[in-house]
Amino acid sequence: MSNGKFIFILSLFTLISLPLWAEGGKSQIELADPYILLDGGKYYAYGTRDDNGIRCYSSDDLRSWKYEGLALHKDNTTESIFFWAPEVYHLGDKYIMYYSANQRLFVATGNSPKGPFRQVGGYQMQNLLVDENCIDSHVFFDDDGTAWMFFVRFNDNICIWQCRLADDYITPVEGTLRKCIAGSQAWEQKEGRVNEGPNVIKYKNTYYLTYSGNGYESQNYAVGYATTRNIKTGAWTKYENNPILCRRDELVGTGHHSIFTDKEGNMRIVFHAHNSTESVHHRLMYIGTMQFSGTKLMMTNDPIIRPTLTDNPYNPELIDKTQAFQQGSATTVDLNNDGFQDIVAGGQDDKGRLTYTSRYLPTTHRWTTNTSPLFQVADMPSLIPCDLNNDGNMDIVAFEQNGSDADDKSRQGIFLGKGDGTFTEAAIKIHVQDVQGGQEFNPSLRNLFSRWHSPCSASAWHKHHPNKRRNPKSFIVNTHFNPY
Repeated sequence: MSNGKFIFILSLFTLISLPLWAEGGKSQIELADPYILLDGGKYYAYGTRDDNGIRCYSSDDLRSWKYEGLALHKDNTTESIFFWAPEVYHLGDKYIMYYSANQRLFVATGNSPKGPFRQVGGYQMQNLLVDENCIDSHVFFDDDGTAWMFFVRFNDNICIWQCRLADDYITPVEGTLRKCIAGSQAWEQKEGRVNEGPNVIKYKNTYYLTYSGNGYESQNYAVGYATTRNIKTGAWTKYENNPILCRRDELVGTGHHSIFTDKEGNMRIVFHAHNSTESVHHRLMYIGTMQFSGTKLMMTNDPIIRPTLTDNPYNPELIDKTQAFQQGSATTVDLNNDGFQDIVAGGQDDKGRLTYTSRYLPTTHRWTTNTSPLFQVADMPSLIPCDLNNDGNMDIVAFEQNGSDADDKSRQGIFLGKGDGTFTEAAIKIHVQDVQGGQEFNPSLRNLFSRWHSPCSASAWHKHHPNKRRNPKSFIVNTHFNPY
């Protein structure tokens, strides 16, 4: 291996910087009030963001998304502002979009989930509410095929109402208008008195109306739910331990969601959160997992998915944000021989020098991280994976990038993999020779081993000591990782 090639490999390791891990991961999808449709084996996401209409993104795995353009353009509607909170359903041979525009409810249809959608008719609630403002439409299709629409009115602060739709799934049926819920629990009234963003699911003959409470600009914007056994009456009872989603991880303003089932049959919740703890906009899309515990609807402890664009795919939600470094490097290697790449990352945190692994689980497309350091290394380690002793398990060579060994706490060495993601530290230690007298490491593999605690390289040892046997733990390295 030439010096030039070695410089390139180390540069790759060095460029995998750790601030991304330390950040915990931030969604790259700017969608508020998000909704996800699974259709034909592909996911489509829609939401509030664009002044010109409704954006669409597509994904195969919920993590990496491609922008598909505007599914609905304002030129195909009668309105020009405030395109909010869309939902899309595949009904028969067409796709139907329910959305808000200019604080009114409308419907559009198209032949593809990516659009183009075109408005059908005028203001959807004209026959029931004349020209009254309303937003946040959601449609629930019951087991008997009946369609119920839930939406927000402003006649009791911000509250949720319902009505039944006719068989065209567009026209509200007269005489079915019912008030569902308004702000009543303490958590819903910290900043404003708000119940909005309805979504309904059914479980064991009970209907669950999930919704968001507080003003959307509040960091306490959150999700709760109410239940009923008879959807026709509009008599809903709120869960006493609401909210069920609030300030998850470092995210604030978590709300206005929709619930869907993914390809594997898991119940998912897609919601938006504030852009950061300092800024509300642009709000970002995140995806969590839900389950029923008895009759209680709850979030699971699974990591929150932090979606990325296809131009820059990564899965930062899969890394534990507490395992973060100020500086360091990372490399990928199959530690447990399952055919999938794992991550080894090392660097310095506020407690010392640490190294972690993250194991990739192909069945869930997630990494799981160990909770304690595998081993301690130098301040700014370079990590090189290789099978040093030819036992079929990947090992790690770690050494200081700047070549300094002045710090007694620095530790460089060889860590032998056990094949299960854990390591045993070899008896030898290595240091990088700084032959140029500066802070940059010499990239030569020959020099890499020139200052280890064994006397010298294997070839030199046998040349000068032909009748003596070398330490086998030292000899193992030059035998199976020969720089010559």
